[in-house]
Amino acid sequence: MTAVKTSNEKTARLWGSGGREYEIISQAIGPAILHGVERLAPQPGERILDVGTGTGRAAREVAVRGASVVAVDISEELLDGARELSGPSQNPIDYRLADAEVLPFEDSSFDRVLSSFGVIFSAEPFVAAGELARVLRPGGRLVVLAWTPESNAGAMRQLTAPFAPPPPEPAPPPPHAWGTEEGTRDYLGSHFELSYEYGAFDFRQADGATAWRAFVAGFGPVKMVADSLDEMQRGELARSFSEWCDQFRTGVGLSIPFEYLVTIGQRR
Repeated sequence: MTAVKTSNEKTARLWGSGGREYEIISQAIGPAILHGVERLAPQPGERILDVGTGTGRAAREVAVRGASVVAVDISEELLDGARELSGPSQNPIDYRLADAEVLPFEDSSFDRVLSSFGVIFSAEPFVAAGELARVLRPGGRLVVLAWTPESNAGAMRQLTAPFAPPPPEPAPPPPHAWGTEEGTRDYLGSHFELSYEYGAFDFRQADGATAWRAFVAGFGPVKMVADSLDEMQRGELARSFSEWCDQFRTGVGLSIPFEYLVTIGQRR
């Protein structure tokens, strides 16, 4: 079995383009990641799978609670960053290159499964949902974090749309479907008993220009678009991004609210 499906190799390059610098974004969304880990409630000695680990922030939070963690991502560049950031530990994390749509594990291999804003970007959400269910033992817990449709995460993604090439046909399903109770029931309801909790946090930076530098350095979808542009177009995107962010300035800096949904599933 290949680690990454051929159809997802371009996506892997996109998300991996920021490499270790993606940790800047992981730090910014840290309050949501911690929320997800708390609802996962990992116990010492349990075997936990983190799907779409990025630079490993959620995996590290789980590991310090005494669980045995396997953390997978579609990008080797992100995994290299995760390994570097984790360093030596009494409870080391097993980082592996893997595709959420073809998880390389036996049925019922894990006690709990977590995906923090990761599996929501799968091009085949029903396939990925089936894989999450397959590798989780009966009675085990699943936690998925996703941006709600109204969240500023969606508005921020739209800033790059005028500068990006046309999406492939057929276009992949929108990730915000995972941010609705109806969407997650559609994807996961045949495998899990589901419950929900909403959350929000503020992304804080000094100003829009600082936020732009963070995203263009570490956030693959923004970095890859910016790197494809000539100097004039890149400048236009930077101004558009910075100006949008600056509408959320307070008296002391930038504070952009982001809303998300936590889906908690018990495997049938």
